[in-house]
Amino acid sequence: MSLNEAKMDQRLGSALGLKRSITLSDAALSPVAAKTLLIWREEDPFVELKSLQRSGHLPWLDEPVEVASMIADFLSECREEATPKAGTVPRVR
Repeated sequence: MSLNEAKMDQRLGSALGLKRSITLSDAALSPVAAKTLLIWREEDPFVELKSLQRSGHLPWLDEPVEVASMIADFLSECREEATPKAGTVPRVR
């Protein structure tokens, strides 16, 4: 990260999101009709795509309960996959 990016980040917010004083309302953003294209390989074993219907660009602020639930479920699944089953030999990579 460059020095300019670090200064900009401090003015705009933190890893927790943008400062509320500069957050634009839905009414201010509704006229913006920019589409987003996301391209990713199907069947990537290391990617799981989740979407939120009512969220804006900061889903962890817009829908914190749903995001926290998705993260908890994902981590739980990772933990289950990493736990060796009885009678099996753990695979070393």
